[in-house]
Amino acid sequence: EDIAAYHANMLDSIGSLYFSEEGFDDYYVGKGSTYPDLNGGVGILFEQGSSRGHLQENQFGKISFPQAIRNHFVTSLSTLKAVHELRERLLKMQYDFYQESKTMAQNDPVKAIVFGSKEDPMRAFKLMELINQHDISIYPVKGSIKKGGRSYADGSYVVPLNQPQYRLIKSMFETRTDFQDSLFYDISTWTLPLAYNLDYAELGAKDFSSSNLGEAMDQAIAPKGEVKGSSDYAYIFEPYGYFTQRAIMRLVNEGIVTEIIHTEHVTSDKTYARGSIVIPVGIQREKVEAIESTVKKIAEMDGIDVYAMSTGLSNSGSDLGSRNLEVIEKPEVAILVGDGVSSYEAGETWHLLDTRYEMRITLLPLEQVNRDISRYNRIIFPSGSYRGINTNGIDNLKKWVSKGGVIVAWKSGGKWLADNGISNATYVKPESEGTSFKRYVDLENTRGAQVIGGAIFEASLDLGHPLTYGLVNSKIPLFRDHSLMMDKSKNSYANPIVYTASPLLSGYISEEKLDQVKSTTAVTVSQLGRGRVINFSDNPNFRAFWFGTNKLFMNALFFGQTISSAAAE
Repeated sequence: EDIAAYHANMLDSIGSLYFSEEGFDDYYVGKGSTYPDLNGGVGILFEQGSSRGHLQENQFGKISFPQAIRNHFVTSLSTLKAVHELRERLLKMQYDFYQESKTMAQNDPVKAIVFGSKEDPMRAFKLMELINQHDISIYPVKGSIKKGGRSYADGSYVVPLNQPQYRLIKSMFETRTDFQDSLFYDISTWTLPLAYNLDYAELGAKDFSSSNLGEAMDQAIAPKGEVKGSSDYAYIFEPYGYFTQRAIMRLVNEGIVTEIIHTEHVTSDKTYARGSIVIPVGIQREKVEAIESTVKKIAEMDGIDVYAMSTGLSNSGSDLGSRNLEVIEKPEVAILVGDGVSSYEAGETWHLLDTRYEMRITLLPLEQVNRDISRYNRIIFPSGSYRGINTNGIDNLKKWVSKGGVIVAWKSGGKWLADNGISNATYVKPESEGTSFKRYVDLENTRGAQVIGGAIFEASLDLGHPLTYGLVNSKIPLFRDHSLMMDKSKNSYANPIVYTASPLLSGYISEEKLDQVKSTTAVTVSQLGRGRVINFSDNPNFRAFWFGTNKLFMNALFFGQTISSAAAE
């Protein structure tokens, strides 16, 4: 507040209008103006009304680009003046902040947090890598730690709380469902182990000791896999790894026939899970060198163990020549973009596929759907209105799906498909506010309290479904930042992911909205001819940090075509 007075005085002196403390809370740690608060600093958000170019008319007259620059310039000067004149108080505040953090850590009954994934160490590594960037000491588990019925060993990490960044650590791992306020500028929770879909636990003084800590992770080194043996018959790897689909792309880009097995394959020394990826060498001997080179890259770069197979015979489950194996079709992917499509969600998905999975994809202007889309076999519909697609485009999409295309959509993108007869999903009708008397002064708060600005919910999984291959827990955290909800499909097999009866894990939601979310479906699968339309209720790639549901999205993209028509609406 003291610093704000400097800004007010400077803006007053040039006649600029401004407001403060009205529209933007200081709650979400991911905001640039909140992050400093957890690092002993003072975060202040400035937002300037845009001139949208050189000059724009508004209710006060006109605003020009030079005026906007002037406002930023003078508040830069007022910031420097405030920092100079208040420097002793700011330095003392930062000193006190870290002294208080030390005391808080010593008094906290929680002494450390452990998290990890035995099956997918890469996902745990990605969280470790993020934590490591914030001057937070983190250690690999040495031996094993048991807590909450789970054992944490290889692929797990410990974050002790007694360190200077105590408050930042607490904010990264906390869950919260009780709030003083019901209006949020941005999301109301950011619990990172839930975002990464990792097991985690709080550890008290009796739960671990320094003997459980390996060497501090001063440098993030990605886990590597191993090629276990050599074979001129076949190789196989399981679907648990975060980069499973990147490994598949390495193979299909080389023209190597690659298959997915829909049942377990059991040998004398190992059981390979549903969704495992099989590389038959014997039927493509001309590609032996390419296969051997590629599986080494998969182990080295994707962190996945690849196993050599000397026989296709299974002790139980399916043999490697079974009809329960299908050749994986190379995805030719288009993400629809343009007027009415969420640029945030399209960009998040583009980032995922381009930078993490190294896939060449097309950002397709949605008007192209009105013409020709035959070069693609996968089309992604982020949230949007899709008003640029006309009746001819709708017919094109229906024919394209009928011939075997796969659409992956979420939020209002999925609803547009349902409204236009391209999917069979149905959506819950919004409840009426009623006709009772309401006070005008309560309008903003009453309606704002019904907004789902961003909270984490729990859903149940069908672990035998192609969309969930590679996941091991029967529950998964989902992120929701909207109020659009899907009804369950009449075909029970077409609801592979459903919100639980008590779904709220962390964040704010009104009681009325929570009752609506309970037991609705999070994903539904429709068929149209030989194709599939997979509707997610929520964005599985939220802001590029929601790693935990990327697996569902990538499975839909790569394995959607393999979903039985009997399990689709």
